[in-house]
Amino acid sequence: MGEQTKTYIGPEAILEKKRKYIMPCLGHFYKAPRQIVRGEMQYLFDSEGHRYLDCFAGVSVMNCGHCNPEITRKVQEQVGTLQHICNVYLTENFVNLAEKLAEVTPGTSRKVSSVPQALKQRKERSFSLPFIRKTVKLSRFETVSTAAQNSA
Repeated sequence: MGEQTKTYIGPEAILEKKRKYIMPCLGHFYKAPRQIVRGEMQYLFDSEGHRYLDCFAGVSVMNCGHCNPEITRKVQEQVGTLQHICNVYLTENFVNLAEKLAEVTPGTSRKVSSVPQALKQRKERSFSLPFIRKTVKLSRFETVSTAAQNSA
């Protein structure tokens, strides 16, 4: 059997679909953007077979690489048993992850929680409501300032 070649729609078709279906604030920053089709550790590959060193990365890839074999193997193993389940059900992986996060994060609290729960536990965690409000205001200011600079 011969090797099958994968065909791609190409950057122009992707740009057209982005204009049609994706919110306009999710843009790209290149005059001639490439269609990225594959990642391998620190490298990305485009639809024409060119290899690029990924200096930008993204959430959870900067430290571990694209398609890291060890992580890929663990994900495949997990997906083979349970992909996603609401946390109202008991699962061992959920509490094991929380335990590991509690071990490696700073502070005295051993509980990993959501923001609403963190607000309830602010005394235990040394959070204060005014601090959280200031942080949210600063975040909003930075978002608005950055958006204004980019539109200028």
